[in-house]
Amino acid sequence: EKHYLAPNNLLDFEIANYGAKNGFKFLQLGGGRIPNDSLFQYKRSFAPNGLKEFWTGQKIHLTDEYDSLSHLRKNSIDDISTPNRKLEIFPLYRS
Repeated sequence: EKHYLAPNNLLDFEIANYGAKNGFKFLQLGGGRIPNDSLFQYKRSFAPNGLKEFWTGQKIHLTDEYDSLSHLRKNSIDDISTPNRKLEIFPLYRS
């Protein structure tokens, strides 16, 4: 019932303040799915000087566990291998 007070905005503000006071120069909020995504637009509002490029690793260390989780995920949804599905999602079990 208090959602209208935008508590997440206060939390984001306090996290940014904490980081600034403790010498941090960047705040990684993650990305949105697509540029017109409302979550992406909200996060983009924190970057008035533009976005920064970043990369994440995609090395699988526990292949048996990864394969098992991916297999469970594949069996739980029908469309994981359809042409319209974006299979570049990593890790696959999070798709």
